Amino acid sequence: MSSPVDTYLQALRQTLLMVGVSSAIAIGLGLLLAVVLTVTSPRGLYARPGFYRLLSIVVNIFRAIPFIILLVVLLPEALPGIIGGMTICVIAIVNASAMAGAVGAGGLGDLAIRYGYERYETRVMFEVIVILVALVSVLQFAGEWLARRVDHKR
Repeated sequence: MSSPVDTYLQALRQTLLMVGVSSAIAIGLGLLLAVVLTVTSPRGLYARPGFYRLLSIVVNIFRAIPFIILLVVLLPEALPGIIGGMTICVIAIVNASAMAGAVGAGGLGDLAIRYGYERYETRVMFEVIVILVALVSVLQFAGEWLARRVDHKR
């Protein structure tokens, strides 16, 4: 049975091996491709405009593949989580605006403080709380509905 330290060291060795081999291949092929493109460019030492143009097109196609993967695969998969995070953010902004209103910035927080708290009008304070709870509930419901709508896993 191996110790936890041995497990961590083995995982570290595996990671370093993957990074090292991948980096060596990427750097080696990248440098080779860069040299070939530079040498065969129209103003290069061994100008071959046709070959250069063809190789440039191939490089540009491969350069676009990660972006295409991002748009076609990763973004649709992550969209429900992104929408959930945006919903939480908007609700936090409602919270912050109510607190800012409490110190004079206007809005529902200001109304609750000036009319509800300072004038002892409990009804106004209660109504503002109900409005804020309703607003947050509508935002939460809309965010969850939209997240479910774009979720392709269901």
